[in-house]
Amino acid sequence: MTSLADNPAVTNPRKSLSKPQQTALGAIAFFRHQRVTPGGNVEIGNKRFSSSVLTGLAAQGLVTMRGREFALTTAGQVALAKLKEDPHGSA
Repeated sequence: MTSLADNPAVTNPRKSLSKPQQTALGAIAFFRHQRVTPGGNVEIGNKRFSSSVLTGLAAQGLVTMRGREFALTTAGQVALAKLKEDPHGSA
């Protein structure tokens, strides 16, 4: 298992994660409703993601399956917090 400080998805999520992965992290944190659609995609709230997007997040240690739903790990929470920061550093 990679430590938080050595995981590029945690230290610099804007460069390491694709836009759909960044959006999926935010959706998992915000929405409660999740389901797998008949086409094999995952619907989280009002957003749909391919299973490969979520598999990629799980491979990087940012999400885990809890029962039938995805949940953020500690690494995922840190990455999401960094994504929410102002990208230009201004207040």
